[in-house]
Amino acid sequence: MTGKPQANLPDSWKCANMGEVAELNPRLDKSAYTGNPMVSFVPMPGVEPGTGAIDVSQTRSLEEVKKGYTPFREGDVLFAKITPCMENGKMAVVPALKNDLGFGSTEFHVLRPYLELSAKYIYFFVSSEAFRRDAEHNMTVAVGQRRVPTSYLIDQSIPVPPVREQRRIAAKIEELFSELHTGIASLKTARAKLDAYRQALLKHAFEGKLTARWRGENRDKLEQPEQLLDRIKQEQKVRYDQELNAWRAAVKQWEENNKSEKKPQSPKKAHELNALSSDEFPALPEGWRWFSLSAITSNIQIGPFGSLLHKADYLVGGTPLVNPSHIRYQRIEPDRNLTVSAQKLRQLSKYVLHKNDIVIGRRGQMGRCAVVTEAEAGWLCGTGSLFVRLLSSMNSRFYSWVLGSQRVKDFLSASSIGTTMQNLNERILHHVPVPICSRHEQDETVREIERQYSMLDLVEAAIDAEFTKSATLRQAILKKAYSGQLLAQDPNDEPASVLLERIRAEREKTVKNNRPRKAKKRRTSASTPLASSPKSGTSAPPSATTG
Repeated sequence: MTGKPQANLPDSWKCANMGEVAELNPRLDKSAYTGNPMVSFVPMPGVEPGTGAIDVSQTRSLEEVKKGYTPFREGDVLFAKITPCMENGKMAVVPALKNDLGFGSTEFHVLRPYLELSAKYIYFFVSSEAFRRDAEHNMTVAVGQRRVPTSYLIDQSIPVPPVREQRRIAAKIEELFSELHTGIASLKTARAKLDAYRQALLKHAFEGKLTARWRGENRDKLEQPEQLLDRIKQEQKVRYDQELNAWRAAVKQWEENNKSEKKPQSPKKAHELNALSSDEFPALPEGWRWFSLSAITSNIQIGPFGSLLHKADYLVGGTPLVNPSHIRYQRIEPDRNLTVSAQKLRQLSKYVLHKNDIVIGRRGQMGRCAVVTEAEAGWLCGTGSLFVRLLSSMNSRFYSWVLGSQRVKDFLSASSIGTTMQNLNERILHHVPVPICSRHEQDETVREIERQYSMLDLVEAAIDAEFTKSATLRQAILKKAYSGQLLAQDPNDEPASVLLERIRAEREKTVKNNRPRKAKKRRTSASTPLASSPKSGTSAPPSATTG
């Protein structure tokens, strides 16, 4: 087959199908190896997404991997065929290997360039975004997994320049990409510094350092520790009395209904307001104290689980629920396709979120939390979340930032349960150590955090824009490279048509040499013809000949 023609290619170039320039998934010639040598082994994580970096340092015995794994040699191009790797672009050129042989995941396609064709030229072509997107679009499903089929790669058209130009193009791409990678590394460093600064900012905020100057200028707004604790105790008492009265009314109604329903649960008593030992935590300024989170909450509630909520309860267009995946950067970002009906919401009223609740992801990454705003009030706390309902005198934004700080993340990680995935429960949340200060200082702390974070967000947006520019420039380089516009052509180069003809002839020769020979027919003497039985049609054995 011949590749699809491409407009405006240089005269010395030729289009070909991938199957004409590279052998796809070549088989291992086991006869070339004796004994049980150690060979290189590359699992799927051994190829770094998007960079072409490959780790061939792992080794295994040949007997261990020659069945059930993909063989490859130095100079082969690996191309990941499964969906996640397609998104990240896992491709690589295989470097020198132990015993000149390597094995890897069966989710790798192997492209082995014919004759002098440049492996790096093919690698850069298949790693381009345009090629990967088209490959992903043409995936097929096998054994429940989407994969790029071999037939797709074989039939894909690739522009083929002269051999020497292939090498020059690959070298130029590497040079330009190296400059891009240097810039990207600097951007990653800058982003890491931003993240570190954010955490340092929160650390200072919740040790009272961020508002030190404000405290000096606003002493009249500060509460003494005794005043602060008395106010919290009074609020706890009011809340408990309200819940107690509501419970008594519910019990009376339950009795009037002849106890036909489940008896209402009695309200939880307020937690003891005991300060934590200051020896275990950083020193706090005057008027601040360390307490357990439960001291300033009216409710800590885990989301519905078990038989309360099933996948069949989810629908489109109802009331959204909030799971960990919907909590990002102190904001709630719902999935409108993952909602519940009004009837289900009434059944789960215990788990409905109120304005100023703090919803927290209880699975996976620790510290994901956000304050419920007017827009999300009435939504459902999802199975993978918890929510904290603070006393009204507490600033929810302040404590949402506290729960997202590194100190609390470390505490939650150390306290979480589960082996494969970190999990939180209500008991763990009750014991989270948090600082308590006057409401005026909480408000000022939030203003200062959000003021500085807004500036950091602008810097991060600029960094993200540079990342986007780098990705765009990378694709522009590849587009120019594979249309013959990256470098000037050398008229002394052998045209690609000659190379492709040489490859075709070599392949035909190989196929002819490998074709099994037909067995020679046994020659018989003319004087001793085979006798046939006219009735049965079977041949009689030849008669003995005389000398």
